[in-house]
Amino acid sequence: MGRKRAPRNKRRFNKWPVCLYIILNMLFLFSCDGREGPEKESDITYFIKQTDAGLYVKGACLFRYTDTECQTAMNALRKMVRMQTDWQESYVNILFSFLPLPEEGAAAVQVKVLYKTEEGQGEVSLPMVTVKKQAGMYWLWNDESKTGIILAEPEFEKV
Repeated sequence: MGRKRAPRNKRRFNKWPVCLYIILNMLFLFSCDGREGPEKESDITYFIKQTDAGLYVKGACLFRYTDTECQTAMNALRKMVRMQTDWQESYVNILFSFLPLPEEGAAAVQVKVLYKTEEGQGEVSLPMVTVKKQAGMYWLWNDESKTGIILAEPEFEKV
């Protein structure tokens, strides 16, 4: 005679689909490092490749300046540059310890950044070095906090 069939309520559980599901999920989980921006390149390398002015933190652009939706304000006495959307719902306020900004490889400038974006708002004070200067734009970077600012060279009107 043939093999007896187990009753419906006592059938054997097939483990292979469950094991395969768990393995695939584990591979997916551990293959992602959680970053939205750069993939497997250093934060500073990714930052230097960016061309849009704005505030960058840990591979993500928190504020992106666009000519069509934003404006810039500068105050020489306060050593301040402000980038903001036209309706001021998002902004980045940057206060420098000294101006003009240092050249590449020069001493760090102390920077206080106040920002408000869709992701939230915050304030940070940190030293930043110029890691790139090209076509009137500065790339300022703090490696410890993985924070970068790209901005046009501050030009203040003579009063």
